[in-house]
Amino acid sequence: MKEKEPLLLKVAISTVSIEGARKNLDAEIPHWDFDKVKKSAKETWNKELSKIEVESGTNKQKKIFYTALYHAFIHPNIYMDVDKQYRSSNGKIYKADDFENYTTFSLWDTFRALHPLLTIINQEKTNQYIRTFIERYEHALNMPIMEFSGNETYTMIGYHSIPVLADAYVKGIRDYDVQKAYKAVRQLADGERAGKEDYLRYGYLPDDFRIESVSRTLEYSYDDWCVTRLAKDFDEADFHRFNQRGQFYKNVYSKEIGFMRPRESNYEWTKNFGPMEVTKLHFTEANAYQYTTFVPQDIQGLIKLMGGDKKFVKWLDNVFNTETDHSKIHDVDVTGLIGQYAHGNEPSHHVAYLYNYAGVPLKTQKQVREIMDTQYNDTPKGISGNDDTGQMSAWYIFSAMGFYPVTPGLDYYVIGSPIFDKITINLENGKKFEIVVKNNNSDNLYIQSVTLNGKPYSKSYLTHADIMNGSKMEITMGESPNNNWGKAKEDRPYSPKYNYAPVPMVNTTGRKFLDNTSVSLSCKNKETIIRYTLDGSEPDKSSMKFTEPITISETSVLKAKCFAEGILPGYTVSFKFEKVKLQPAVNVSNVKHGLQYIYKEVGCSKTSDLDKYPATNTGVISTFDIDSIKDQRAFGYIFEGFIKVPVDGLYTFYLESNDGSILFLDDELIIDNDGDHMVQSLFAKVGLKQGYHSIKIKYFQMGGGKKLSVKWETPITDVKEIPAEVLYHK
Repeated sequence: MKEKEPLLLKVAISTVSIEGARKNLDAEIPHWDFDKVKKSAKETWNKELSKIEVESGTNKQKKIFYTALYHAFIHPNIYMDVDKQYRSSNGKIYKADDFENYTTFSLWDTFRALHPLLTIINQEKTNQYIRTFIERYEHALNMPIMEFSGNETYTMIGYHSIPVLADAYVKGIRDYDVQKAYKAVRQLADGERAGKEDYLRYGYLPDDFRIESVSRTLEYSYDDWCVTRLAKDFDEADFHRFNQRGQFYKNVYSKEIGFMRPRESNYEWTKNFGPMEVTKLHFTEANAYQYTTFVPQDIQGLIKLMGGDKKFVKWLDNVFNTETDHSKIHDVDVTGLIGQYAHGNEPSHHVAYLYNYAGVPLKTQKQVREIMDTQYNDTPKGISGNDDTGQMSAWYIFSAMGFYPVTPGLDYYVIGSPIFDKITINLENGKKFEIVVKNNNSDNLYIQSVTLNGKPYSKSYLTHADIMNGSKMEITMGESPNNNWGKAKEDRPYSPKYNYAPVPMVNTTGRKFLDNTSVSLSCKNKETIIRYTLDGSEPDKSSMKFTEPITISETSVLKAKCFAEGILPGYTVSFKFEKVKLQPAVNVSNVKHGLQYIYKEVGCSKTSDLDKYPATNTGVISTFDIDSIKDQRAFGYIFEGFIKVPVDGLYTFYLESNDGSILFLDDELIIDNDGDHMVQSLFAKVGLKQGYHSIKIKYFQMGGGKKLSVKWETPITDVKEIPAEVLYHK
């Protein structure tokens, strides 16, 4: 080879086989013509980017816009070979006979704007994404939650493939097995998720049971509501059940302070709560300012809950105007701050558009312009946070065009303030949707008037059908606000109304008991009647009426429901009350103080991974102590031995850890605090006879902060660390 002769390389990949990669290479680039590849790539990208054409604006704005559009087309990406073979998320190989298999579904991010954008400009691919979702349901049990490179990671909360599917469904995108899609949606909504069982039991996720309890409650509630978008056409009972769950957001709203707030299992608000604090204890990558309005399914209901239009607008103003105390922010994802609004992460993305719901769209117009101007630029650092596979970019695309999908699952978009003089969306059906903006510049950011297909248009939202039918919208801008446009209640974005009785509260002296326990029921609305059963059957209007505390002396399943005149019955809460038998002690002799331990330096995602690796060190230790690890390595411990119980009775064990831990007593799993998570404490009650009981704890830390605390509450002591003097080994 000559010294200056170009070196040509061709690369192909396959997750199925080397032979699959060779076939992909032969099909995609059979030649060695570099210029031909370059030309083809340019033509392909120009075709994609021409789906939206913008005119005027500055060069900077157009560069940001088309960079964002480029980002929006990168993911999800095709994930199969040219012969249609692919490796599913269960690790097995299949052939995609009737669909295209995709992956990289960063759904906690992208359900908000990226996927709604694709329902406009990439409907055929949206159908293929949903067919992929159904494939995961068929072969890997559930539709995706957060899937990357064909692997389900479960890294974020919620189950947001449901809103993606619901949004497509209500917009008429249905080229897939709709019946099977509904089954998949319902299974995912009713399936396991961190704290889900307690969320369904209480009507919210108690803060003393799981970290990020407020965010989980709000996101589970929205995702559950999304099921109703299909259920209304399939199952009336499901429609009501998931609508009720879609109202659970009300159970974590504190009228006293005006924020969504963590709540304990005794229905009391968590103490020492600060709405500006950003940790992962109560919220996910955000604080109460950024999460309180995450009720996309019922914004109008939220406004009523928060005291009406004026109070809601004032609350939103405070979000943007309250100065940030950076000492309270303990998460690197919270960036792009305007007051408490954090554009660099997804929970804030809809907030600026909420003014429209209270009849003051002029404030939306002002805020979205400021966000576009300050949170995006045309440099390599042009986005104020992680693009998260296109969500940050999709926000800009929508906002620059002048509208945004606040509620995926409803077939409209909330109008903001467009920055281009003309926007043309070239639709797959051959039609065009045009927006012509008059008197538009950086100073004229306020809408003066709007026409749609030549007729005056006063609504501050735009329907999906108006776009897909190929309409023409003309918007006249001005320097001063028009206080009347979009103000009338009939012109505001709407929320589907669903009114039902509140969720009953269950207070008890204990769900596990030795002799008996007392149960009291209450409801926020004093006009309601509470009815209950103790045999696990569904309460109705003929069931027992609650009038005084109930004494339960046998294992029972209590179900309770509120009834009120003129509205639908409330959600049924269900609690199991268990009469506990004392676990007999084990016969052991010649025991010594301390626990046996196995130490391993490994990275894990769950405690069962520890068993796969050899021991780094073994020995005897006085108690459950990990303090000898001084750095931030990934490691794990297995502690095993016996615990000496002082008296017969009911014991409560507490297991607190940063990352995963599980506790076994007498070879039975008592506490499952497994998985990758921040510091989280779980507890369980068990009846034990006096004497020795086997105890085992598995713990792992993925690297970084470490924490392991094992406590108990005995019939003769309050909660405290399990002391070394009761721990033994053979």
